[in-house]
Amino acid sequence: MGDTWTEANKPQQIAISEGLLRSIEAKHFELRSEDVEHLFELYDLRGKAERGELPDEVTLQMAFTKIIEEHHLSYQPSS
Repeated sequence: MGDTWTEANKPQQIAISEGLLRSIEAKHFELRSEDVEHLFELYDLRGKAERGELPDEVTLQMAFTKIIEEHHLSYQPSS
């Protein structure tokens, strides 16, 4: 989202990170960077941030989990 937004919106950045981390840990998701980018696009993270509509990390965790499952964004790494 950019360094300027990140610096100006530390609490929202932390909520996004915590929501994603908790979702990954709770469900043992494996996500590549492009999967995370797609997740954020599907959630309209940039648009919600610009409009000041970002929820707390618990709500983000539930939303991220739902999107990851519905769109099969998690993968199983090859052994």
